[in-house]
Parts: sequence; C-alpha cells; structure tokens
Amino acid sequence: AVDNTLVDDFWVVVKGECVDVPIYVEEEQYDFKTAVYDHIFRHNIVLRNRYGVPMKINVERPKEIEGELSLNPRVAYVQGHSQFIVQVKFQPRPGFLDRNRAFRDLERRDCEDDFRIPVRVKGADQVLPVCCDLIGTLSSNDITFEPEVLNFGPCYVEASVSLDLTITNHSLLPQKFAFCRLPSFLTVRSLQDDPPELEDTETAVKDGGGFGGFGMLLPEESMTLCVMYSPESAVEMHTELCFKVQTGALCSREFAIPCLGQGQEPIITLKDPSIKFAAIPKAAVIKASIELCNVSKSPQMFNILEPPRELGRLYICPLCAVLQPKARTRVQVEFKPDDAYVELLKKAPPPPPPKE
Repeated sequence: AVDNTLVDDFWVVVKGECVDVPIYVEEEQYDFKTAVYDHIFRHNIVLRNRYGVPMKINVERPKEIEGELSLNPRVAYVQGHSQFIVQVKFQPRPGFLDRNRAFRDLERRDCEDDFRIPVRVKGADQVLPVCCDLIGTLSSNDITFEPEVLNFGPCYVEASVSLDLTITNHSLLPQKFAFCRLPSFLTVRSLQDDPPELEDTETAVKDGGGFGGFGMLLPEESMTLCVMYSPESAVEMHTELCFKVQTGALCSREFAIPCLGQGQEPIITLKDPSIKFAAIPKAAVIKASIELCNVSKSPQMFNILEPPRELGRLYICPLCAVLQPKARTRVQVEFKPDDAYVELLKKAPPPPPPKE
C-alpha cells in the first residue's frame, strides 16, 4: 500500500519452507539434581543428525574449567541418521559459583546454590547453533559436632559419665549416619524427644531414648545424642569415635571425634554389689546387709540415696557416715512390704512377650 491515492496498491508474495536443522540436541536441559562438592558427577549430552551424511560439530562453550568441568570430545563427526554422545564430567569444588558467577541460575532464585551452565554446539555447515543447559544445585556434605572434642574428665571404674553431642547436617540432602567400631567403654544413646516434666528442674532425664548408634539426619537438621563413658580400668582414655555418613545415594564420608577421659579406681568399694531377698508375705520384714570399704588413704563420707518409699519399701541404715582410711562398715537393708505396695504391684503392666 502507498500513501498516494493516485497509485494502485500492489502485492508481493513471499514463499518459504521451514526445514529442520540437521544437528539437534535430544534434551534442552540436563539436570544434575543435587551435586555434592568434591565428588564427580557425569552426564551425557546426546546429539542427533537428521541428514544422511556425516556432520562435523564443535563444542564452543562452556570452556573447560581445569579440575571441575570438562566436555569430551569437543570436536567430532556425527554420522548420518545417527547420534553422538558428548560426555560431561563435573566435579565442583567449594566456591564454584563465586569463581564462575556467569553460571548462577537467574531463572531459579529460590536457592543461591542453583547453577545453569549453557552449552553451545556449532555444526560445520549449520548456521543455527545447538544449545542446551546443564542445571542443578550445589551442596556440601559437611557435618559439624558440638562440642568438637568429648572430654569426659575423671570417672570411677564401674561408673559412667555422659556428655551431650549435637550433630548438625549442613547438606541439602538427607544423610544416614552410624558410629562404627565403638569401643566397649563408650556407648551412644538417643535422647527422648519430649522428656517428662519434673518438679525438680535440676534432675536430668537420660533414659528412654534408646540406642543412638545409627540414624538419619534430614537436610539442615540438628540432633543431640548422649555419649556415655564407662571405664573398665584405671587408665587414661584417648581415642576417636568413627562417625560415617552416607549422603543420599551419592557418596559417603568419615569423621573422627576425639574423646578424652581418665579411669580411676573407686575410693569406696562394695563387697557384694547386689542383694537378693527371699519371697515374704506382706507385713513381714526381711533383712540383709552389705559391706562398704574405704580403699583410699583419706577419710571419705558416703551418702546412700534411698528409692521412693512407696515404690521400694526399703529401709537403710546408716544412710550417711564417714569411713576412715582402710576402714569397713556394714549397712543394713530392710524390706517391709505393706498392703499398698502389694496393690501397686498388681497394677503393674505385664512384661512384654519374648521376641521370636
């Protein structure tokens, strides 16, 4: 059409045909999912040739990053009506996106560790390049421990001392963990999620959590475990806990937790550590005694804590005394069940059936 009204409009017909390019990529995106630092991840970029003659291709970008990113081969021939695989080897090190800011994924802003690596392949006789993206999320498989060193200090033989160990998963993947090759004098227990409320706030609750030698940490989760030291002899303890994790289904890693302690001989010993009463009727009394000995070279005071009277019906005498060096004393224990105690036993739940 023209602006001049004295000139007639004329038409120009343009014809063309859309033809598929010979070299194309099978997928527009290749997803590495979650890639862990310092581990090798591989992917195959599949190129196809629609033509019946071989076509030369050249991988123009990304450029090879030594030790972290490589594509092989970069120059090759794709046979006619066939496919060719370009292998991608990706081994990111910590700080990969800080050193290669162009690979930050600007389309996915929900995580600062997302990456998008554009790949450009050029055919020798093809004007239109072939493009695809390598995408994924970078993560570490770090585990931190608080405290970093478990120092139990002195502990008497046949006694135990415990410390709380908090482990934190800094990975974006769940990690299974296990304490391996635990020595006989160290045990790991989990703590109760909701310990019962006690009137005495100074009372610690450590029971009821179960074995904590293995478990799973969810992404960015922290878990507190109880590590107990029970010396078997009066020697210094200097060892390491072997802590292994498996990150998703990708890789594994091993950590060492230093442990320090000192076993000491008890200063007061029991001649017989257990008392076994015979069966008696209610309102009857049965007595037994145990012998305490001070094996140290200085006077020692002992204090016996009785169990709740309504639960044990035990009467102990003396409860507190001073033992001179190498001295011995006898402690009398009486058992006096009454009607209330018998009724309490009747209300107790039956023991669980034995496991097959």
